[in-house]
Amino acid sequence: MENLIKKISRPIIFYLPRAVIEKVSGKDLKALDDIGMTNTLFSIDTEGNTKQITNVIEPIFLLGKDQLLKASVFELLKMKGSLEKDTFYFLLDNYLIELDTWINTTNIIKESAIKDTHNYSSPIQAYLDMQHRFLVEHKNELKSHFGYWKMSIELERVFNLAPPTEEQLDAYNKRESTGITKKENNKNNKIKPKLITEKEVDIYLLQTVFNVDLKAKNNKN
Repeated sequence: MENLIKKISRPIIFYLPRAVIEKVSGKDLKALDDIGMTNTLFSIDTEGNTKQITNVIEPIFLLGKDQLLKASVFELLKMKGSLEKDTFYFLLDNYLIELDTWINTTNIIKESAIKDTHNYSSPIQAYLDMQHRFLVEHKNELKSHFGYWKMSIELERVFNLAPPTEEQLDAYNKRESTGITKKENNKNNKIKPKLITEKEVDIYLLQTVFNVDLKAKNNKN
């Protein structure tokens, strides 16, 4: 998992914002600007090597990052099939936390590099936009593969609710469409309403309170 997490931030273009570091440290750090430590765009390759960006050709290494992230999805799917549920949930949760961190970071970089960094140039902006987009698309792909699975575990832990089977869902939807009470031919006599099951209550909560499209999720699985 450690290697997969590293692929989130490698390769990448980043910089250390002087204003933020000064705010944290309470010191004037103009000297770091002068030696190119802050407010300067750097690249990190897949091996973790750092290099100051000096021309618009160097960031081309980012073009393969989307394929690295797709390979990570494949590895995560293999792990899901081989690990215990709770173990994989823990690892996936940590992975998503790291991914969200870098989605936010790359968003700040693409918005602020133009006014903050000394070695910024307009052709580099396309790479800054691209690295952010790759991470956002990666998160969406993870949601499509693991979103419902992760949500079902969280619901089970918090509310002790297990996802309904397709048969149970069909039975519930049939009741919803026909009503749980029916009038007899004699309008003066009514049958007693049928009692709904505990499972149907669970399904109702998932659909109405949590807005979960269970039919779509069951079809996907």
